[in-house]
Amino acid sequence: MRYFIEHLSDNVLFYLQLEKNTKLDRLKQEESKERIVLRNGGGIAAFSVEAGNSSKGVEAVMGEGGRKVIQDESGLIPDEHEATIYRMLAGKGENTCYIKIGNPFYNNHFKLSWYDNDYYRIYIDCFQALKEGRYNEPFLNKALKKPLASILYRCEFPDEDEMDRNGYYRLFKTEEYAAMFTTEKPVIKKLKKLGVDIARGGNWTSMVIRTEKGAYIFKKFKCKDLMVVAAETIRCVKDLKIDWDDVFLDDTGMGGGVTDALAEQGYYVNACQEAGSPEDKERFVNAKAEANFACHDWIKYEEGRVYGEDFEEAKEIKWKLSRKGDGKIQMESKDEMRARGIESPDNWDALTLTFYAKTYDKPSIRSL
Repeated sequence: MRYFIEHLSDNVLFYLQLEKNTKLDRLKQEESKERIVLRNGGGIAAFSVEAGNSSKGVEAVMGEGGRKVIQDESGLIPDEHEATIYRMLAGKGENTCYIKIGNPFYNNHFKLSWYDNDYYRIYIDCFQALKEGRYNEPFLNKALKKPLASILYRCEFPDEDEMDRNGYYRLFKTEEYAAMFTTEKPVIKKLKKLGVDIARGGNWTSMVIRTEKGAYIFKKFKCKDLMVVAAETIRCVKDLKIDWDDVFLDDTGMGGGVTDALAEQGYYVNACQEAGSPEDKERFVNAKAEANFACHDWIKYEEGRVYGEDFEEAKEIKWKLSRKGDGKIQMESKDEMRARGIESPDNWDALTLTFYAKTYDKPSIRSL
């Protein structure tokens, strides 16, 4: 509504359609204005269908109607919500206009409408924006390497086989997955990072070393004794001469006990929480999603490679957009993976831990 109000003064034809005695200056001060009444009895109203709430989304426009309906971010609106929006045109006669604007996130009603000949299609991708001077080449070159580039910038619908029925996409496309493996064990040079994913239940504790261009499993074992895990971590760090501020440990659940055990012996590590706050809060739901995409980019753009068939679990890693409708990325949960018969990807999780933001905090003598 603020956008409509700001542009009412752009042309006298717009301004003269306001109801008599309506002051434009007063409108501009009413930021919460929900409806503008026009001279002809019509008006402009804005609604939110709350994509993250199925019942409220459906109810938001019930009883409302209009001859001209505009959907913004249409691709993020669930099919059942869109059906109630389309109903707003019912009984309004032939002179109606239904406009959908957005990026092609899903193969939903937005895609069906795109291929429906009853709609007039306007396609504006990043290259058109570049020609018009709205983008510049340095920005676009970086943007096209980001997640969702094909959707956000090239405006391409996802292939049908890339998204499952629950809305998830695979983190790695076929060609990316095929290129991520190496047959030679990485040589440790300057960079050495250790990721330790702590076992839960009958799963494996996995210890992964990442170097500049490669990663491999240093050790994996099944043991419920957290003190043993702490001891194995210490041995790995000392044997490979890794700095403790380059050790990333799963601090979720049982992992917190290992972090505490190490701290009691004077060893401080980066304690990683999957649900922790990401550095890029605009793109990711949590730290886990951010680390997974950082690892993906390391493989795709920096030619990072993994050694060992145990990393084959990477092909089952999936992500989707948050159901809150905010466009943020979240990873498939362990429970959802188990529901489709996939075990916990312990080795992959250990690798992604090395991409978490550092939380290393060694107490100073003064603080003690």
